[in-house]
Amino acid sequence: LLLSPARPIGVERLSRTAWDRTHMPRDPTHAIQTNVMRLRHHLGPGVIETDHHGYRVAVEKEAVDTHRFSDRAEHAEESLRAGRLRESEEQFTAALADAEGGDPWLDLAGRPRGEGERARLHEVRLRAEERRAALALRLGHPSAGEPERLCAEEPLREERWQLLMRSQVMAGRQADALRSYTRARKLLATELGLIPGRALQTLERRILQQDPTLLHPESVSDLLC
Repeated sequence: LLLSPARPIGVERLSRTAWDRTHMPRDPTHAIQTNVMRLRHHLGPGVIETDHHGYRVAVEKEAVDTHRFSDRAEHAEESLRAGRLRESEEQFTAALADAEGGDPWLDLAGRPRGEGERARLHEVRLRAEERRAALALRLGHPSAGEPERLCAEEPLREERWQLLMRSQVMAGRQADALRSYTRARKLLATELGLIPGRALQTLERRILQQDPTLLHPESVSDLLC
């Protein structure tokens, strides 16, 4: 119900979400009614409403942290596209604060709709972390150790190695940046049997050529090719 707050959800759809075919109750409608009754007892009156379409949770999207996170991340992307960099950074930070509550929709793990939403939120969070780190570099106040942390958490995302290498170059640590490229190349080869993508290869070449423009990124997209 909270996946689609304020929208009525039919009993059949609720049943498919709550149980797989091998565990479907003999009378799904009665089982849903029983569970709704229990929820109402815990949540109080007026939270779960009934109409001819089914049941709905009478709350706004902003009251649900996962939806609030998605909306804030979307607004941050809009601000970034409009060139409002500081506003975008603040919005990404606020969005990520909503994502700190743990693994989203854990109770729906293994359910088709739940897994789809969990995967979408995971990708939005990773992208938000990368955008915020890139904005911090672009605005000249990177968090100490942030690119290293991002690489450690998701070492197969090449965008994170780009951020780490750029932050090292901007700190005057070109040798460390080249060592980071070597680490990324070996990791991709070992884990996936792949070579680094074009953006990462181009960045290594620019570092070897001591490209002075690497010290002053013109945009966030320049940091995340």
